[in-house]
Amino acid sequence: MGFELWYARDMRSLEPAPSAPPRRSLLRTLRVAALGAALAGAWSCGSDPCTAPECSSTSGTGGTTGVPDGSARSGPCTSDSRCDQAHGFTCTAGECRHACASHFDCQGQGLCQPLTDTSGQALGNYCALSTSPEPVGQYYTRCPNYDECDAGAGFSCLGAGVGDADAYCSTSCAADSDCPTGFFCDTISDSSGAQLPFCVRRRFCAPCDTDADCLSTPGQVCARDPSGEKICTEMCDPSFDSCPWGNASVCGQFDPDLAVTTCAHRFGSCHGSGKSCEPCVRDSDCPMGLCSGSGYTGERWCIDNSVTCNCDGLDTTQHVCENGNGCPRTPGNLPMSCYDFQRTPSDPLAHACFQADSSGSSDLASPQAGCWGPR
Repeated sequence: MGFELWYARDMRSLEPAPSAPPRRSLLRTLRVAALGAALAGAWSCGSDPCTAPECSSTSGTGGTTGVPDGSARSGPCTSDSRCDQAHGFTCTAGECRHACASHFDCQGQGLCQPLTDTSGQALGNYCALSTSPEPVGQYYTRCPNYDECDAGAGFSCLGAGVGDADAYCSTSCAADSDCPTGFFCDTISDSSGAQLPFCVRRRFCAPCDTDADCLSTPGQVCARDPSGEKICTEMCDPSFDSCPWGNASVCGQFDPDLAVTTCAHRFGSCHGSGKSCEPCVRDSDCPMGLCSGSGYTGERWCIDNSVTCNCDGLDTTQHVCENGNGCPRTPGNLPMSCYDFQRTPSDPLAHACFQADSSGSSDLASPQAGCWGPR
């Protein structure tokens, strides 16, 4: 049978970034814009910070004094022609703004925030630029080449390896408060298997207060699930399998304050008491073991080390047997697999009921780690 032994908490490897100088952001225009704001309060002048007197000699129609039409990256406007369209700025809600899908699109120069007009109508997400931008190579910097992170400041690249377009720079933490908006403190596994606390992106099921808490991942919103808890989730279409975490999620209207359907966990909550295959977001949700998961669907569940199992008298493949002796059924009523081996003295998977096959009964389906079968 196929199986996965996942216990890297963020399902990603961590490799120290090389000591080469960090690459500059591809969206340097945003960094320049924010820097100008910190220095002069009028941070949109040409392609570089402009605080000298010569910047005040031009007055564009309907905009900030000193910024020619077609180059503004902030300030009032009456049409797109006022804004720096070449670098993605448009005239939205009366100001030149840059649209975004996540905080990473703002490249550390601000946060991706929902924007509404004066009537409360949602206009989409736009970068709210900050006067205290994050340094290049630190938070909100992507690192597909694994050489973009500021190693001197303790930042490393979290990702699946060179070429991973979703890889990002981060550093260690002791608590959620050590992490910026959109991140929380969780345990990951480095390339040697060592467990390290790092600021990681808030993913599906992570707790939240506002949409901004969830926008380190594109398209996420903060909404209530059936338990009433506010979680990072996605809007969805009940007619399609459009939710994360494979079979473990369901689409419905769970938040009475939102007139949209969102994804939630079929368990009814994103965490239980820590029993085998109950959902989790991080290790603290699994007091008797650890929070594991599938690198394919992203589903996460508890491995309960207070329950032990064996494969005596059962067919095994690489020390794994289906419906292991001593294993309970999952909350989705699937038989659990047992890993009847101990690799190291502290092996968290030794003789543990660690997953089920969530692929269903079809002979054509490939085995898939999870805790919930097809709906």
